[in-house]
Formats: sequence, structure tokens, C-alpha cells
Amino acid sequence: MKTIFVLALSSAVALGSCATGSSAPAPAAPDPAPAPVPGLAPGPVESVVILSGTDGKQEEASVTVVRDATAFASAWRKIVGFGIAVPAIDFPARMVVVAHMGRKSTGGWGYSVKSAELRPDGRITLTLSLSSPAPGSAVTQALTSPFIMVSLPATAADPSVVIEK
Repeated sequence: MKTIFVLALSSAVALGSCATGSSAPAPAAPDPAPAPVPGLAPGPVESVVILSGTDGKQEEASVTVVRDATAFASAWRKIVGFGIAVPAIDFPARMVVVAHMGRKSTGGWGYSVKSAELRPDGRITLTLSLSSPAPGSAVTQALTSPFIMVSLPATAADPSVVIEK
């Protein structure tokens, strides 16, 4: 359907040019410039691990980007409960990535931050390292739910999250 719309639009532009006597095609619109991130240049950016652990209380693997205090408080309480105060995050300037590994049948699993890079297109790529128990290693025989919460500089676009083993 999208292709038909583009072709119809191209045909209308061509017919419009014929009607005015112009034989030159209309110039193509330039690609939009990357959205600048105030105070940041492409390259490594600060990433702060707010919390990580093995009891994330999430059965399915997921990655969520949190951009406001209310959503962060909700994510925090799902993991921590009400016993520990929700940390203050400067949400106009920061965003938080919450990555859940899902349910695992043993201990020995976890996430760590490998890198956080601002790309020229204004988007951050957060690379997380996944650790898993070595074959044959002695591990806790318990259901776990590994997770990590990472604060990054806020950008207009959601970050890309890459998980490497």
C-alpha cells in the first residue's frame, strides 16, 4: 500500500510539472539532519548502573526505556518493593533502561554494561554483557530473574540495546 501511495504521489508531481511547462523533475527533499543532543558529541557517554541483581520478578525477557519519575517508581517497586526508597533521577536530562533476562532455573546469570555510545544520528547504543554459568560449574539451584537498571543521557530516540554473550 505504501508503494502505491509513493507512485501516485510521484505521478501527481510529474503531471503538475507538465501542466506548468517545466520538464525538470522536482528536487528531492534532503534527508533530515540528525537530532543534536545538547552537550554531547558522538562517542562514549556516561552510563550509571542504578541497580542489578537476580530477583527481578519478571518471567519473560524484556527491555524497557523509562523517561519519567512515575514510570521509574513503578519499575523500581516491581523489583524492589516498597522497603527501599526510589532513587532520584533527573528525568529531563536522563533516561533509564531496564533489562530483564527472564526466569532462569539456576544462579550464575547476570548483566553488566560493556559500553554506551552516542551515534552520529543522535541515538545511544547500550551494549550489555550477558554472563552465564560455565558448563559443569556449581551454581545455586533456585529460580532467578536477573535484571539491570542503567541510567543514560536522555535523547529524543530510544536507545538501541545490544546484548552480547
